[in-house]
Amino acid sequence: LDGASSTPDTTSTVVEEVEPLGDAVCNQANALGINAQGQPVNSQACFLGKLSIDDVLQPNHRMLTPEQAQTLRISTLIRISPEHVGKKAEILLVGTHNTLVDETHYTRKERPWYQWDDKLSSLTKAQFHPQLPEIVNVFIFEGDLSAMPGEFTIFVGYRLLEDNIIIYNGLEP
Repeated sequence: LDGASSTPDTTSTVVEEVEPLGDAVCNQANALGINAQGQPVNSQACFLGKLSIDDVLQPNHRMLTPEQAQTLRISTLIRISPEHVGKKAEILLVGTHNTLVDETHYTRKERPWYQWDDKLSSLTKAQFHPQLPEIVNVFIFEGDLSAMPGEFTIFVGYRLLEDNIIIYNGLEP
């Protein structure tokens, strides 16, 4: 997302995120999990996304004009699954940018975004937590995406370092 280029092919940008935080209540778990062998794992984690334009919260799956796409702030609040609280973990971010002719995947290492090769083993950490708290606030992006028209989907998750289980917002990216 930072420094990436794409040939413009539409006049608007769509950013897909989970419902705005509102009162920050998580009514139900909305996470998927996968273990190191690729098998599904149950999780009680909950992901609450937030998309803001000029500091005003916006609805999920919002279509944006080029002007609106200039002042974005995207973040997610994670209610960590109770059995994972206190464990060592990395926060993972994957962004997908779709245009009419192309799909590009990105991952974030600390702050910059990089093109990603779609291999779980090459996902880089966006944040590190020596002990996961009950709630984690994850900064995703702030800035201008107007030069990259298309549709964005953002996946947020955490990887437990003791067993490489990944829990992420797969039900509602």
